Amino acid sequence: MVPASIRDAEARLLDLLKEEGGFDGVLGYSGGAAFAAQVMIHHSRANEGGEPLFRFAVFINGGTPLKVFAVAEEEIVEGTAASGDLERELQATFLRPSNLRARKGDNRAEAEAAVAARKRQIEAASTGILVDERSFLTDGELGVTRFDGRLDGTLIDVPTLHVICPDEENLDLGKHLLELCDPALAREHHHCFGHDFPRGQAEMRKIAEEIADLAASA
Repeated sequence: MVPASIRDAEARLLDLLKEEGGFDGVLGYSGGAAFAAQVMIHHSRANEGGEPLFRFAVFINGGTPLKVFAVAEEEIVEGTAASGDLERELQATFLRPSNLRARKGDNRAEAEAAVAARKRQIEAASTGILVDERSFLTDGELGVTRFDGRLDGTLIDVPTLHVICPDEENLDLGKHLLELCDPALAREHHHCFGHDFPRGQAEMRKIAEEIADLAASA
């Protein structure tokens, strides 16, 4: 199911980093930044007091990282379901055309079977609301929601650079990730390109300089 797939992806990346590391820092854009952040949080919680996964992180238009939890260990508002927004977001994320299209070289039958399985997983999933008012998606055993700095506090305590557009209306595309990071160690670079990747020679040079400064400070 979807929550289990997220947890499995985190474990796989942590194993890869252990095998190939160590790495000084990480840079991620949008969903990649969100995934990097949640893996950092996962590692930090599993190794309290240990060395951080990275010494610094660069998040460009970073999405809000996802929190996977055991449903039995959370307080849930009984008899309630999340709004349709969560279901629509799930459909948009996991059933977007790029996820459903067979790749070159893929076995067509296997690709179609994988797509059908993904659709069944989503149809079987249900939603609910935690007592802290966060909506979540669940397969019955595991749930997934977003981390929230107002509720979870600081979860990333290494130097970070947040390249974000201050005019972006969707707070889950940069600002909520910023709230999860230590404010004393977080830096911001603002750009005017919305959720698009920042561009232009002067803009890119400035970001490169800020990344270099961040790495030197870590």
